[in-house]
Amino acid sequence: MRNLFVCHTQAHLILACGLSKGRFRNDENHLVLFKDFNLNEELRGKLEAFFNTTLFLTGGFPTSNKTFKARLKWHREDNRLLKQHIQQSYNRVFAVCDWTPPVQYCLKRCRDLNKNTQFIWLEDGILSYFPNAELHKGSDKYKFTMYLRKILFKYLMGMGSIYDRDFDEMGGLKIFRQMYTLYPEAVREPYRSSRELVKIEDEEYLAGVQTLYDSRQLEIPAGSILLLVDKLDTYLYPDMVKTSIARLKDIAKSEGKKIFCKFHPREDMEWSVFEGCTILERTIGAESLYLSLIPQRGNISIVGIKSAGLMSAKKMGFDVTTLFSQCGESNPDLVKFFTNLGCKFIG
Repeated sequence: MRNLFVCHTQAHLILACGLSKGRFRNDENHLVLFKDFNLNEELRGKLEAFFNTTLFLTGGFPTSNKTFKARLKWHREDNRLLKQHIQQSYNRVFAVCDWTPPVQYCLKRCRDLNKNTQFIWLEDGILSYFPNAELHKGSDKYKFTMYLRKILFKYLMGMGSIYDRDFDEMGGLKIFRQMYTLYPEAVREPYRSSRELVKIEDEEYLAGVQTLYDSRQLEIPAGSILLLVDKLDTYLYPDMVKTSIARLKDIAKSEGKKIFCKFHPREDMEWSVFEGCTILERTIGAESLYLSLIPQRGNISIVGIKSAGLMSAKKMGFDVTTLFSQCGESNPDLVKFFTNLGCKFIG
């Protein structure tokens, strides 16, 4: 059997490696990675050694790649490289970020080579359980522009039935009949009723982390706070988030604790409220930090707001706290999900 994993982030790569090392260990496993983060040479080398073949394509990092002019250029080039690279059929194709034209082109290319390919949506972090940002931005906000988008993709760009959707969210393409997920019991609608849910086992998740990352010496003393910062533009009320972080800094100072900040890999902004905190290297995945901190996980506090990193920290046995209740947003699904995971809420 031949499997293709179409990924964008380090979180996707963990799942792809875990599944390849777990239930699909006797298969051929191939990777296409759209670089939506700053991919360093160390991680690139690990991926090249692990998968049967790898193709690294331009993605949404850095921010300059997101302009309309830049997208036109790299979308066209990515499509050319995909056509050149994908010459054999696959039995299974796992994908995410299915609004992106090159991803849809990749799916179409695979289906053209094998009408019986099984297309599967791979869990895209916390989105599977609750939306943590505005679902539709730009031209996706309005019915008319969504209609124009459909005409452009489906007919002018030749995607045909690949573009047909069960619903207008990530993972909504009709060709996705299954969804691989860490917590199938917690998956929200519309995924719950429209997809066959397949659980990614805990052992597979850990195997994925261990495949991608080495345990490293970190200068993070016992008693410290590791603050996971979401992509800053996903916060609906930035001033309230800043106030909450300032309170956390005051508490840490009064208790003699240090705060280490882990920013999103694609983050290109920084707020002054983080002054006085130690900023960790952005390219280091949160899960890599957890792996290295496992020997002292009883003495490290993981704090965040709505990051998917809270979910993975809990899965790896850490004490997890969220500041969400102090940040102005209302999301009952988020509260229910983190409560069920056993996360603590401040405020």
